[in-house]
This record gives sequence, C-alpha cells and structure tokens, in this order.
Amino acid sequence: LLFDEGHKIVKDADFRHTVTLPMDLFFECKNKALVSATPVEFSDPRFKDFELVQIVPEFDFSKEMFLHITNNMLQTLKETLKSLEGNTFIFCNCTDMIYNLMKQLDLFNDSAVFCSTNSVKKLKNDKDVKFKPAYEDWDIKYMKRYNWLTSRFYNAVDIKLDEKPNVILLSNCYFSEYTIIDPYSDAIQATGRFRNGTASITHIVNVNPNFRVQTKEEVRGYIRGLEHVHNLLVGYRDTAPDAEKRRILQEFVDSSPFNKYLVDGKKSYYKIDFDVVDEVVKGLYSHKDLLCLAYEMCDTFNVYMEEQIFPLGDLERLHRDNPKLTKREARKQIVEQLEMLGYCETQMEFDFLQELIDSDPFIVQAYETVGKEVIEKLNYREKAIKEAMILKRYRERSTGNEAIQLIKNSFNANTWYSDDFIKRELKRIFKEIGIYYPKAVTSHTIGDFFEYIDKPTKKTRGKLLYRCLF
Repeated sequence: LLFDEGHKIVKDADFRHTVTLPMDLFFECKNKALVSATPVEFSDPRFKDFELVQIVPEFDFSKEMFLHITNNMLQTLKETLKSLEGNTFIFCNCTDMIYNLMKQLDLFNDSAVFCSTNSVKKLKNDKDVKFKPAYEDWDIKYMKRYNWLTSRFYNAVDIKLDEKPNVILLSNCYFSEYTIIDPYSDAIQATGRFRNGTASITHIVNVNPNFRVQTKEEVRGYIRGLEHVHNLLVGYRDTAPDAEKRRILQEFVDSSPFNKYLVDGKKSYYKIDFDVVDEVVKGLYSHKDLLCLAYEMCDTFNVYMEEQIFPLGDLERLHRDNPKLTKREARKQIVEQLEMLGYCETQMEFDFLQELIDSDPFIVQAYETVGKEVIEKLNYREKAIKEAMILKRYRERSTGNEAIQLIKNSFNANTWYSDDFIKRELKRIFKEIGIYYPKAVTSHTIGDFFEYIDKPTKKTRGKLLYRCLF
C-alpha cells in the first residue's frame, strides 16, 4: 500500500478525524510506504523499523520569496496588490478574513474564493454576505484576477495555467491562528500547486510576541504530563470504593485535557504529532527573526525580508473590535488610537482615520471637536459629550469674526440697553448667521460678549455694557 501526501495524516489529524482510519490497514500490509514532499515526524511506534529514503534534486529548485513582516495586514496587502500585474492567487485559511479583506479592498467584482463545502455555503447563503463566486473545486473557468484559497488547496491539486501567476500567503496571528503557515510544509505545498511556475511569491505576516516558543521535546513533555495525570484519574475512578465516588471521578476524567488526544478511547499518536508541529510553528510567529530563520533553513526558498510598520495595525484593530468590550471601553480604545495616529497628512493616514470613523463616527467627531481631555473628564458619557460639542461649536461660531462684527455693530461699550432689546437683537443676529445657541437666548447671553452690570430703570429692566470681551 502506497500512501501519498503522507504529511496530511498529521497535518489534518486535528480536524479530519477520518484521515487516520486507513493506518491500521496500512500497517497490516506486507509492502507499504508513505510519500511526501514535506514529510513530518511520526511518533506512532509502528514506524520504528521504517527506512527513511530522501530524494534530493541535483539542480537548484529554490524560489525567491518576499517575506513582509507588518503590523497592518490590510495596508500591506493593499500596497502589494498595487505593485503586481497579472492574476494573483492568495492563500488564506479563514473565509471570514478573506471576506473582510475583499470588502475593505473593494475586490468583490474581481475575486473568486475556493474553499470547503461548508464555507461555500456560508459565503453564498449568509444573509450578510451573499458572495456568489465561491467554489469547492478548482477549475480554470472560475478564475478571476484575485483568487482566494483556503488550506483545502494547499495540497493535492494541480493548477495548470499558461501563465505564471503571483502567489501571496497571508498569516494574521491576531485575527485567526488558523492562518498560520508552516514554512516547512504549508508554504512549500501551496506554492507548489502551480505546475508552470510562479511570477512572484510573497508571505505577508504579523507576529505575536505572546506566542510561546517551544521545542518539539518540550511540547511532547507537556503532553506526556497530561497523559500521566489522565491515567491517574482513570485509575482512581476504576478503584473507587463506591458508585458515588466513581461518578465524581468520572467527571474529572471527562474534563481531562488529554481527551483531545483520544479517538474512541485510544491514544492517537497523530493528534499528538499535530499539536507538536502546531505549537512549534506557532512559536516561530512570536518574532520576525525566528520566522525568517525558519525560511532560511528551508531549501525551497531564498527569502528577502522587509518590515513594514504603520501608525495603527492589526493589534489595534483587534482591541477596538473586541466584542467583549463595553461601549465605553471600545470608545476609549478609539480615542487612544486617534492619539497614536495624530495629524493626518498622507492618504494612508486618512485611510486609517476612516477605519476609526467606520467603527464609531460619534467618538471620532467628539475627539476632533473637544479633544481627549474633555472626553475623559466627562467619563465618556455621551449626553455630556454632546453638550460639550454643542457649546464648543457655539463658542467658535459666536466668537467668529462675522458674529463679533454684527454684535459690535448693534452694541457699544459704556451704553445701557433694555433686556428686551438685548434678547431680540441677539436672536436676530444668531438667526441671520445661522448660529444655534445651545440654551435659551436671554438678556444674560450678552455676557458672552460684554462685561455688564444689571441696571434697571423705574420702567424697565436693563444692563449697562462697559467692556467688550473681543
């Protein structure tokens, strides 16, 4: 029995449980072998006596790869796509992320998505999506300028084209860990789909310093610890003196973290191997140098790394879009990011500002009107902030040159005016130049423009204006 694409036994073990079903039959066969261009280590003891045969080409088969380390996936992808000519294939193992990128970059009309059956249904039928060019199988007749593919198409598909397309790999550690690409397998397999070669290969990635760096042996040691504790719990359950204690211990067994490595009650070496590979690869994405080193150790790629850092990035987007945040907390994040962004001068900075406006137009407008200090002083209370904005706008307009000229034309210092005249004249002027006064206009409103003292006569109430404030 010959098992092709042998690495998938491990790489798919976590989410395709049936992928390991043929293995018992495989080991029963007299003549057997596994083949893979990107082999992985197997811990199944039945592989102990297998011979490892490596076939190494005598020619240079390496490809150029441009590794873009960025803090803003959207902006880097936007700039990369602008620089490319011809058709492009974009590998991204998250259909939600694919949809968001197509939407933000306005690529719907020029895109096709190739993904799993369930994801096709979601893209086509979701009430908020309705994206029709989604397919579960590759066919050149579906190809568009931008072709998005999930991990379903990393392996075992030949994409035969008359041209050499551009290939982009996307890994966003903050949006979805499923988009992490293994330099030793996923990257090689995905870029190898194109039988006529590629025009360019680019991997756009952000890094997460919170990812733990571990060796294979450290991960296996942790899993062995989980297994030991699990077996102790099973032993305590089986030797418990009565049914009540067995029931309680069974609850502990059921909640054991080691259960994820069991299939039908038996230890799955392939699930363990999956986690070992997954945790080690995740650690590479904790720092740009680790990821770059991994690519440099891989014979398939000649890597050119470039770091692109923007004022706002994926981490900031994650913080403000966190559904667990209260409205006040989310607005606080936006205000902090507006402070980081500062004064906008370039188109890119205005694009960042538009993202914040799209998230919460009110708080951006409030920040631009009254500033961070006032917003924080008012403890992000919307009603109080609105009032502060109204007063600020009134003061700006009412103390503008046009308003001052009209008021100084109607009122003079060291002159007495009746309260009735003051009120009527201010209303007339405000209406004339379109000033909305936030409170009822009274004779006391003149205090915004003149110092005065109340000085009623025997017949009417009035005020003596004695100094203009402007």
